[in-house]
Amino acid sequence: MILEFDYLQQILYSITTNDTSFEIEEDIESEIKNEIKRLRNNLNSFCLDSKFNFRTLLQFQQRSISRMIEEIEDHLARAIAYEVIHSGILEMMLDELCSFLTYIWKYYPSDFESSIPVSKTGIANYLSEHKITIDDTLLYLEGLDINPRLLDILRKIIQLELPEKVTYNNISFNNYLLKFIEAKKGLKLSEEMIAIMLISRQFNHPEFYEFCRFAITEKLNGLSVIADHFRELIYMRKSLVQIPIMDIPVYSEHHEKIQPSLLKMIDSELDFLKELDFLNTELINSGMLDSNYKVSFTVKQLAFYIFLNVESGIIVEQKATKIHQYVISRVSTPEKQEISEKSFSNGYYVHSPEDIRKVSDKLARMLALAQEKY
Repeated sequence: MILEFDYLQQILYSITTNDTSFEIEEDIESEIKNEIKRLRNNLNSFCLDSKFNFRTLLQFQQRSISRMIEEIEDHLARAIAYEVIHSGILEMMLDELCSFLTYIWKYYPSDFESSIPVSKTGIANYLSEHKITIDDTLLYLEGLDINPRLLDILRKIIQLELPEKVTYNNISFNNYLLKFIEAKKGLKLSEEMIAIMLISRQFNHPEFYEFCRFAITEKLNGLSVIADHFRELIYMRKSLVQIPIMDIPVYSEHHEKIQPSLLKMIDSELDFLKELDFLNTELINSGMLDSNYKVSFTVKQLAFYIFLNVESGIIVEQKATKIHQYVISRVSTPEKQEISEKSFSNGYYVHSPEDIRKVSDKLARMLALAQEKY
């Protein structure tokens, strides 16, 4: 199967160069339409041959049509002083070729090369054909309580303003996005629902990555305790991994997939927190950094208090050594700035009546304060 474009090329050449060797017939518009119809019939009646690969040949012809469309658009854009009838012929040929390319995309989707750019005419036709749906969708999105940055990204997607060159993959993504939002209009879409959908559909544009990175950073900045940072990041990572990723082309072939990119960002934050926590412990143990917490208990009283926390189920960690090391690295007492593990362990397992009384007095005071609050 080889689609012959010689006749159409001769017409194009004769118009754009004012070549008189090729005569423009009066019924040239019908001739062009019949020629494109013949090409379409040849495509539909192609018989498989061991010498040829249909997919390869179809994509070769697809690129040939795209080049001819681009050539016509360039000539029309330069506004060369053609005769009116000749300019009309070019516009008609452009529309017919765009329709032919759309036909191939529609009926041969698995063989069509979706990564090639869509022509200016193709983009204009798409936006015009879907104008009502696009306007209704944008109006719906503006009524949602979502981040303005995300709203702006969605607007740019729908109006095909994000890619440097719009491809048929981008058009396919647009179609899905419009259908997705239309199906969810009975609900109130949240930022999380929209973000999950975009990640699932391989939307990897840098603007969306920056939005996600900013949202994660902003969430972490609202937490003051390292442990809360760990919990939040681990939850984010688990949620991200559980998003089902569709086996479709990425939105932008020049950038990394969105899910691995976000996972790398979260993992780097976790690694940083681990290093920070390790450094903090090392500085405390070496005496270069004061412990964060000072208590009024003696070492033995503190050890008994921690013992009660474990026995009553407040502290659920069961490894005594791990608990001891954690406490002595973060707490100091009036009698000792640095608590040895041995002295803490002795107080943890051996309780004197005086220490029990002192701790009981503190607990009774805590209980009284709690009852006042109640």
